[in-house]
Amino acid sequence: MPVAVAIARPSRERPVEWYEILAVLIGGLVALMMLGLPVVFAFFTVNLAGAYVFMGGAVGVEQLVRNAVDAAQSFALLPIPLFILMGEIMFHTGR
Repeated sequence: MPVAVAIARPSRERPVEWYEILAVLIGGLVALMMLGLPVVFAFFTVNLAGAYVFMGGAVGVEQLVRNAVDAAQSFALLPIPLFILMGEIMFHTGR
């Protein structure tokens, strides 16, 4: 009885170039902003879509969230809100 053997054939599809990905992401960002979506939500939507598509689905989104949490918990970012608070206090006290 003959045994069926699968032969791996090389893919004839060309890989997506970086500039094509960049054009899609920036095009999506511009389209969302032209629809009237605030910039912060447009960036957030494009980042989520890019992480989902290019980083492997839900695993990529989880990695995006994990990286954002790690960056927000960085000690180096602590002075930023404190300088803003100091500026607001000085503005309201007249100094």
